[in-house]
Amino acid sequence: PKDSKLGELKVKNIETGEITNISVSALFIAIGVEPQSELAKNAGIELDKDNNIKVDKNQETKFPGIYAAGDVTGGIRQVTTATGEGTTAAMNAYLFIKQGWYGEGKSK
Repeated sequence: PKDSKLGELKVKNIETGEITNISVSALFIAIGVEPQSELAKNAGIELDKDNNIKVDKNQETKFPGIYAAGDVTGGIRQVTTATGEGTTAAMNAYLFIKQGWYGEGKSK
């Protein structure tokens, strides 16, 4: 579109080398959609059918004191979502450590 700030985008097919021009008015960059959960899987942490790490509302896995956040837990894959989940995980990890490894006084 003429009123677009971006205008036209050149896209190169990495397999064929073909270049295509696409008219755009907005651009959203994504780095991938498959969670990198192999380490969690190898540690015995439960994954869902899409290989996302299963967590509760505190971002904790079924292993006490083990937390996950961001794209690897599924949901909306956005920086703001990952930041919020990371904050939740960090605060709950802090409380877990502060209350002792066996969770004295911890309530879910």
